[in-house]
Amino acid sequence: MKKRIATLLALTLIIALLLPGTLAWADGKTMDIADAKNAVVRVYAEKDYPDGMGVYTGSAFGIAGEDGVPQYFVTNAHVCHDSNGEPVDRICILLDSKAAYMEYDGSGHLINVDLNNARTVSCEVVYIEESEYPDIAVLKTVTPIPDRTILPLHRTSAEIKDGATIYALGYPGNVDSLNLRGHGMYLPADIAEVMLTSGIVSKKTNSELLGGTDVIMHTATINHGNSGGPLVDENCAVVGINTYSGEGNQNISIYIDYVIPVLESKGIAFEDADAQAKGGFLSTRNIILIAVMAAVVLLAVALIGIFNKKSNDFVEGQKKEEASQLRIQGVAGYFNGRRFEIPTRMSFGRAPDNSMRYPDKTPGVSGHHCELIRGENNRIFIKDLSSSNGTSVNGGMPIQPNQMVEIRPGDRFYLGSENEGFLLCYKGGKLTVE
Repeated sequence: MKKRIATLLALTLIIALLLPGTLAWADGKTMDIADAKNAVVRVYAEKDYPDGMGVYTGSAFGIAGEDGVPQYFVTNAHVCHDSNGEPVDRICILLDSKAAYMEYDGSGHLINVDLNNARTVSCEVVYIEESEYPDIAVLKTVTPIPDRTILPLHRTSAEIKDGATIYALGYPGNVDSLNLRGHGMYLPADIAEVMLTSGIVSKKTNSELLGGTDVIMHTATINHGNSGGPLVDENCAVVGINTYSGEGNQNISIYIDYVIPVLESKGIAFEDADAQAKGGFLSTRNIILIAVMAAVVLLAVALIGIFNKKSNDFVEGQKKEEASQLRIQGVAGYFNGRRFEIPTRMSFGRAPDNSMRYPDKTPGVSGHHCELIRGENNRIFIKDLSSSNGTSVNGGMPIQPNQMVEIRPGDRFYLGSENEGFLLCYKGGKLTVE
């Protein structure tokens, strides 16, 4: 066995020594800000009413697909609803500025839409936030869109610094009327029509007005129609989703963090900007390196027969079974003695939109106090939402607001004080899986 391991290590070392010179060309490639426009699309939505049809538009951006060709897009949930908050009946992406012709009467009311189906791609909503906040949705087109690109995503929007330069992209509806000729116009949807505005980050905050959503406030102008477009840094990596325009040149984009667990839970492979920036797993250099190293390892495995497929399948099955049994159990306070399954996100607080809602006058518990997040490989994280009295783990000092802290079976976390607490365990209250 020692001889076999030595052979495997020797082969791996030889390849590792040969690769650096060969792969030097792969380092340092970045996307130009102007090229980020290629990832942005215009979303067209229809709603049937008894007295006619309603049309709603917004923006979205490509985040995943085969060979860099996007088929999955991120946008705001409200882009997929009408003005009353009801789901629309049809959603599609306009491929160019000849896809939708709008006709109006003399009073400016929409009377007809001529939609060219050859210039549109239908979408299905693969995820939409059921509550009003956070305002996110993920769309999948029936076919990939080959002339568009994919933007990498940051995992933690809070890491962008105040004063940092950012760029907002989208199709602002306030310029549509510039195309009006008589009583009709085509909706702008070409890549060249994407509006790019720059600004700086004013601050990052948790907005009670927006249901406790973590947001970036900035000076890059966004308008109606920009909703769902990306907010990117100078490396064209997405840090937020453009959602609201405020007063005093303060525009609001929600954290991209809310999308990450959704994509991971649905197995949608996105480009991780943080891994790329660190020369990590998804950098071009390391992808090639890993591919070559994997080929060497597979050759070694074939020669020495050290892996057993049935054994690996059993281990993977055990991991999935173990993750499916994770629970939180109340150990003190309002939820004491009750046990709950853990979804992708689980929020705690007194506000009505929380998954775990406390009575209004529960001492020490804020309106939006903290949340649990099921991350990659079913790891469980807790994040304090800038609560008044803090969130602690295992009786320690309160954790930093808006920072994700991993917890494991056997760990306890408390809201405000040890009078309101939970234990992370498995089904049945066990700390291990039998």
